Amino acid sequence: MANDWTLASASRAWHAGTVSARELTEYCLARIDAMDERTRAFVTTTPADARAAAAAADAERQSGHDRGPLHGMPVALKDLVETRGVLTTAGSAVLADNIPEADATIVTRLRESGAVMLGKTNTHEFAWGVFTPPTRNPWNLQHIPGGSSGGSAVAVACGMALGAIGTDTGGSIRIPAACCGVSGHKPTFGLVPLEGIIPLSTSLDHAGPIARTIEDCAIMLDVLAPRPAGQPGYAAASVGAIDDLRLAVLGGIWETSVDAEVLAIVRAAITALSASPRACDPPAFDHAELFAAYRGIQGPEASVAHAERGWYPDRAERYTPLTRERLARAAEISGPRYVAAQRLRARYTRAWEQALID
Repeated sequence: MANDWTLASASRAWHAGTVSARELTEYCLARIDAMDERTRAFVTTTPADARAAAAAADAERQSGHDRGPLHGMPVALKDLVETRGVLTTAGSAVLADNIPEADATIVTRLRESGAVMLGKTNTHEFAWGVFTPPTRNPWNLQHIPGGSSGGSAVAVACGMALGAIGTDTGGSIRIPAACCGVSGHKPTFGLVPLEGIIPLSTSLDHAGPIARTIEDCAIMLDVLAPRPAGQPGYAAASVGAIDDLRLAVLGGIWETSVDAEVLAIVRAAITALSASPRACDPPAFDHAELFAAYRGIQGPEASVAHAERGWYPDRAERYTPLTRERLARAAEISGPRYVAAQRLRARYTRAWEQALID
């Protein structure tokens, strides 16, 4: 098999009976064997479980049991997502022996969809960074893959998985997807359940898909956050008509320090998506103040999460120096600063809502 499968094309082929889940799974496992020593995308692989799930999917197809587009498709999970009986480390020595007793909610949904889970992908320690060491960018092994979901993006870019789960607090799906040349989607806050996912910042965390294409991400989102009965799924909408799409284009986008090639692609996308895009000026806020507010929310929430679980300061020596330093600084952020940051966040959210309505 050539490395040209998308999740959508593989799903169509599997449902048509021209490829088996076993073949797709062996393809991904062979890619892992061939490339992961150099790219270090995976923390843990589960080949025996994957082969068993693939065999079960093929047997169900033979019997006429169809669980949907993810049935038989090999996917990977960021190592923040708890998996029953499988090591879940959050990229940290703090959890080097952590074997959860239950699946995260989204893992339950993936299992019910018939997806084949290949293993756990690397994350920057507790998702607190954008480098994802020791994972390397497959397009240039001297470069970073972005983070903190770098392992998931690399796995997809290399064909080691047809789709993967990432998490995003301040760019951790979008940054590695961009760095590795794949698609990533940060869903609306609260759309994808976070139960059973090790938190960074409880009011800022999101979970979502990383895959080769937007259609692939939508196929995964239909399982992670199923639409109510009677409403079209995200995958159907991703390839449907866009005649009534309202598109706002931020003012000043053309004056930023963006490569000419990227700007040309953005312009072409705008033309393809909307015959009459509307200019939209961003709300007037100080960016440095906004970033300080982000830190004023994310830091205390991380500090509370680690303290409640007995990790910090109890296991302080097991953290990398950078994360340990960040937790120490976060513990010093005052309650009034946290409240002020949440209030600024609320004002900024309302200002954006108004800008998009006007």
